[in-house]
Amino acid sequence: MIAAIWKNDLRHWLIWINFVAFGGLIVYVLRSVLSPRRTSHEEKTPANLTPFLDDAVLESRRLERVQGWALIFAAIFAIALPIYWLREPTRQHQSVHYFDKNAVGRGAVLFANSASPEYNAAVSLQCANCHGQKGVGGLAPTTINGVKVSWKVPPLNTEALRFQEDTDCLNQSRRQPNTICDLTDIITYGRPGTPMQPWGVVGGGPKNDQSIADLVTYIESIQITKEDSQAAVTKALTLARSNNGSDSCPEFMTCPGIEVASAKKTLAAAKSDLDTKRKAIQKALNAPTATDAELTTQCTSIQKKADAAVTPLTGRALTDAVACGDYLSATTTVKTDQKAVDWSTEWQRRRANVSDGQLLFEMNCARCHTEGWSVFDPAVPPGALNSVDILGLSGGGGGNGGGIGFNLRDGDVMRRFGTDAAGGFQAQVDFVSNGSAPFKPYGNLGLGSGKMPGFGQVATIPAPNLGAMLTKNQIAEIVYYERYCMDSTTYTAVTPVCATKTTSKSLPTTTTTVKKG
Repeated sequence: MIAAIWKNDLRHWLIWINFVAFGGLIVYVLRSVLSPRRTSHEEKTPANLTPFLDDAVLESRRLERVQGWALIFAAIFAIALPIYWLREPTRQHQSVHYFDKNAVGRGAVLFANSASPEYNAAVSLQCANCHGQKGVGGLAPTTINGVKVSWKVPPLNTEALRFQEDTDCLNQSRRQPNTICDLTDIITYGRPGTPMQPWGVVGGGPKNDQSIADLVTYIESIQITKEDSQAAVTKALTLARSNNGSDSCPEFMTCPGIEVASAKKTLAAAKSDLDTKRKAIQKALNAPTATDAELTTQCTSIQKKADAAVTPLTGRALTDAVACGDYLSATTTVKTDQKAVDWSTEWQRRRANVSDGQLLFEMNCARCHTEGWSVFDPAVPPGALNSVDILGLSGGGGGNGGGIGFNLRDGDVMRRFGTDAAGGFQAQVDFVSNGSAPFKPYGNLGLGSGKMPGFGQVATIPAPNLGAMLTKNQIAEIVYYERYCMDSTTYTAVTPVCATKTTSKSLPTTTTTVKKG
């Protein structure tokens, strides 16, 4: 324990020393007051009438001892005060770290769910149920138009890289009208159009400003570096084109090759299981040469009789009914898995010409700018929940299941940021890089809301956690896709080839005149 105190802060040692000193002083006073000598009835000469030591005694070793002690204490003060002063910046930094560490701990408790070691049933908000125990994203059940769907929840370990949160946000008394507190506001007021509910009191939630600040501090503590984020995005582009069924497809991205390989693997296992169940039912029915159609007919009849039986089945009837149930279930599984393979193959065909710019857009932007992208599951065949049927136009905005961002199609980005000749490409790159600040203008007469994150931001003194989630080239490819390729993107057929680049199709014009001579 002593080692832990010393490691934490020298201030704790000083506190202990003060306790010991005050304790000794109290003991001395009590001893002086309660001493038996003070209770004796002996008459004493008053102190002002008691003769003091003469000069010969005062100028002896006694005086030297008194002066020596005075010199020692003077030296202690002369050394201690400069040391304390020199160590003051370190002490202040350790104090900030001390309070931040406690805030992170409280935020971890609020964030935790029942599977987390920090979980407290009376305090925890269970954010981890949706965002994952490590804040890496997950699924949240929600309802759209009366239909229950699974919403893909974004990761929080890159949240502070793309959303600005000034250091003054943690102290409400220091927050000014121009202080940008994106993380605080998102948690406080929620995200309309998504399952993210408001948690702050002023937003209609149950938590006060201190709890919201603790959650923000915890989220900032789990951020990955911008280098790790960029590396993860680069790896995601590779995985999107992988054909290895053992690979995992990143969140908000579709990986047809992985889905096809995984679906085929699942189908093979289902067929193997069906072979086993087929042999078992053929043996039970004593029909070794019966076809699947014949077995299905017989088993359907046996199942109907079993369901209509008044008393529980026993003996041979029970054995046949169980074997038939297993066989019919295996048959249904094979049919379902075959549909998954057929759809995955079709989806792979439709995605044959997908570009890096489109993949980057879908991974980072589509959940806000494309209807249904946050609930879309590319492995689900059409007609089912979360299938491709729920998707709107790429970048079309509007609708449910995402799409809360504005429309980017039909030349809308050209109108918002200008043509290539007017420098619109670079203006749009800057906007995607820096995001929108509340009530700050952008583009052509645009006014920011603060809801658009910045994917290429640079850390500042007010917001030290900011960082570039994407590289400059990746952002440029997204902009290229939005300006020149998005309008031809379709999820219902094969998209035409449109390779994304990192520069505009034409350079901006300039009025600068180059003089000759």
